[in-house]
Amino acid sequence: MGLDSKTLIEIFKFTPAIISLLIVIYLLYKIIIKKDETINKLVNGTQADIERQSKMLALLEILVNRANESK
Repeated sequence: MGLDSKTLIEIFKFTPAIISLLIVIYLLYKIIIKKDETINKLVNGTQADIERQSKMLALLEILVNRANESK
């Protein structure tokens, strides 16, 4: 961060509310980023499940059609 510990302590003595608010904003930012990553993983997983189900359905239709043709 470029600040040594003495400077950070002096800043915190004079403006604790500002420093606390910046820390809270930073932590909220990290939470939002983590939430977005989690949502992206869920969406990608859901898309993969949909593709897999559509392939299985197509295979099932082919098998059923072949069974009906052989009768």
